[in-house]
Amino acid sequence: MDLKSLVAEKTRVIRYGVIIRALSPSLYREYLNPTRPMISYVRKVSGRKPLIGVEIGVGFGLNAKNILQTLNMKMLYLIDPIAEQILALLAC
Repeated sequence: MDLKSLVAEKTRVIRYGVIIRALSPSLYREYLNPTRPMISYVRKVSGRKPLIGVEIGVGFGLNAKNILQTLNMKMLYLIDPIAEQILALLAC
């Protein structure tokens, strides 16, 4: 295998990812962070009424961001018990 073929093979995923993001950003956004069915259901049932909600187990906050973008949230409480456990381990 020559150098050009090797580089093309090793960078294919990166190159196609850049093309997808550049040509169809909305498709790429939906692929990375799709709206969960329950969020769609809550939006359908609640209409545009202001809501107060809680998310337990926030992780990186992608679902919380999706909730805030999709629903009319008056307040969204984010609880992530693992964060306290990690901080406790780091303190040791």
